[in-house]
Amino acid sequence: MIRGILQKGLIVATALLAVSCSDDEAGKAAIECPVGQALNPISGACQASSLNNGNNETNNSIASTNNATNNTTNNATNGSSNNATNGSTNNGTNTGDLRCRAGIDSDLDGLNNDCECQLGSNPMVADTDGDGLTDSEEDADGNCRLSPGETDARQADTDLDGASDFDELAAGTNPLLQDSDLDGILDGVELATCSDPLKADSDMDGLPDGVEDPNGDGIIGVCPVNTYMDACAQGESNPCSADTDGDGTPDSDEAQYRACRPEDLLNLVTPQLVTNVAADYKLALEMGVVAAAVTGASAPQAHVFEDVGNHFTGFVVSLTPNGGETNPSLINDALVGQLQAAYPTAVRRVSGRRITTHDGHRASVGAVVDLPANTSLQSARDKVLSSVLGVLPADITHTLTGAFPGTATGPTLFVHEVVSRSPTQFLLVGAFVTLADYQNLTARTGFLVDDITGGTSLASSMESLVDECVSYDVTVRPKVDIIITIDGSGSMSDEQNALRNFAVDFTGLLAQSNLDWRAGVARPDCSDNTGLSAEMTALMNQHCSAVPITIPGFPFPGFGGKTGELVGGGFTSVPAELRTRLDPGTFDMGGEFTISALAAAADRALPRTANDPLKFRPDAAVILVAITDEEDEWFQDALSFGNTNSINLTAVQQTELETKAQAFIDYLLKPELGATGFGIVWPTGETCSPGGAAVAHAISHIANETGGSVGSICQADITNTLRVIAEASAGIASGLRMRGVPVAPTVKVVLGDASTGVVADMLRSRADGFDYDAIVNRVTFKGPNPPQTGDRVVIPYRRWENSVFMCVSTEDCPAEQKLKCVSGECR
Repeated sequence: MIRGILQKGLIVATALLAVSCSDDEAGKAAIECPVGQALNPISGACQASSLNNGNNETNNSIASTNNATNNTTNNATNGSSNNATNGSTNNGTNTGDLRCRAGIDSDLDGLNNDCECQLGSNPMVADTDGDGLTDSEEDADGNCRLSPGETDARQADTDLDGASDFDELAAGTNPLLQDSDLDGILDGVELATCSDPLKADSDMDGLPDGVEDPNGDGIIGVCPVNTYMDACAQGESNPCSADTDGDGTPDSDEAQYRACRPEDLLNLVTPQLVTNVAADYKLALEMGVVAAAVTGASAPQAHVFEDVGNHFTGFVVSLTPNGGETNPSLINDALVGQLQAAYPTAVRRVSGRRITTHDGHRASVGAVVDLPANTSLQSARDKVLSSVLGVLPADITHTLTGAFPGTATGPTLFVHEVVSRSPTQFLLVGAFVTLADYQNLTARTGFLVDDITGGTSLASSMESLVDECVSYDVTVRPKVDIIITIDGSGSMSDEQNALRNFAVDFTGLLAQSNLDWRAGVARPDCSDNTGLSAEMTALMNQHCSAVPITIPGFPFPGFGGKTGELVGGGFTSVPAELRTRLDPGTFDMGGEFTISALAAAADRALPRTANDPLKFRPDAAVILVAITDEEDEWFQDALSFGNTNSINLTAVQQTELETKAQAFIDYLLKPELGATGFGIVWPTGETCSPGGAAVAHAISHIANETGGSVGSICQADITNTLRVIAEASAGIASGLRMRGVPVAPTVKVVLGDASTGVVADMLRSRADGFDYDAIVNRVTFKGPNPPQTGDRVVIPYRRWENSVFMCVSTEDCPAEQKLKCVSGECR
């Protein structure tokens, strides 16, 4: 009987969560954390929800769930417990070996005693769990075990949603699914309140119930007797009333409740799709960009493109990797070597950041190389393209004729991505732009170039686009906690001064991106490992067997501190204080434990704790920045080749490096931490002569594998890379995650301003508006007018059709992009 009623299979029983930036697309909500807690979309950790003042939310949620179960579940549990005990004890004593005997049905429930013993139910009680269903009704196929599609005869509420199995069947809800209508509210809560557990939108006002009651507790904010008042509603509305506040304006038209609508998908931008079937690529460009196939004696599989109005040009080309290399970071490193052969003074501003593309390929995206000043963009395009193809420039022809001069005041940038398709193919997409145009916040050039080279504009030749929309409540500013360290050797004095002098500008960039930031400084020493977790102690002790050292007259920060300890008392959000902590004296006579010391510092900052200057905040992204002209000292000792100025490793050396580094990568990517590493170092593959230095192979590898990047220590000004790190932090910290992978030019943002009631489109702008970070697939906000608490953000766009990653847990999602498993999808 039961299996005929149920339409969906058994799911793991968990409780509904309310995320602080909740995506209500299709009425879905994540189901991963206990009631009263929420999955932070940045940290990936369950924590007490802040949507309704912490304790109030938890208490209301518990009260709601208890109300839903008082008449059924609690009584059922009591009956089950008492009856089971009585039957087991009294009857068991009387019947002895009859309790589990075959061929006998002591409780006349339709299941023989031996079958019930296998099932785990009580053979002396017809309804073991007291939920109103006999044990045989729950074991519908009679196979004496819990099968998919069956409720549990031992548990009155199989899916733990607050409603008994009997009550759910009577109401028509699914006793194996906590949220039958997928509106974001537990069935038990809906059965105990006014909302309909079988309708995602109970009042038919166009807003899913989970949008109106985002924490899913069945209460309007913290209002007494659940009666709407503006002072206590806390941004929530009544899912059972189409006009909660009775002002004559339906909830769906109120700015603070604005959700995705069909009309939002009308008039979305249609991108230009440049397709090469032979090379199996499709590149999405804005309609104003002109593209042309490359022809010539070598018949390369490539296109060139140019945008005269926004002053950039570039190419996409299919290539064969040397030696069948499939690691996109190493392919990218080799590419830098080719660039330096063509332009000897070229230097890496930032290496590519590792992602997994929407079609499952590994990629290194958003890399930037500085070419000499006065280099024309179109000549650089054709020179680099011929170089990577291994042909003469005369062998390549195309129809583009645009002229893009360089500037004398800054370099020409080569911004590019590498997508590894197989041992026989990788795709290279590159754009050429002047530094002045790329960094001009009032122009469109910078984000258009980043869109093309950020990993989301490239697909296979047969892929198509579909419409999509997500919407969010704005509850908090994105948070980021940053830890910085710099090599303490005497050769780093220039970089130490540059870092200190740039501190205020660095934090200004964070603030401009609307980030709630804090930063800490760690010394690069191995001095005292006490206080580290057992896991980190074991790791550090392998090549950092530190003992406490005290030097008279040399107070902390000095060798008397602990490995990874933050100087000056922890994190600070005061720019001037950060500048003081970055004084070169902090690092005098310091060691060269950089990325390893940062891992130790991150370990000391766990567990995440609110309002503690020594701990990461529960909802903050974590950024680690290492600056050094040497390899990390832990790896100098760990690797058989130690410190080396070989810009490329042998295959055997690379394997050894990856093996040694994996423990640090695993630690930094674990869900409760989710750190992203960045560095300013001598990068792998680059010719660089900082003097007495070594290539930081390990730091480069760890940064790449955690979703970060490195810039060259050989830059004339390391603040170029510090600027990139600050800008990357905004995307990493933002909680406005997309469903699937958008084509960037199609992304639109509609803001419902709760304070004014105005609903209007936002401008895409890096000076004052929204931006889209293709690398982490999130929308960010720039400038002085970001959305405020209580506002609604609606984001319609067009995405690649097969770009939604399905998952069972967060471990199924690409860790380096800090994606989380939300309602069975990587977001």
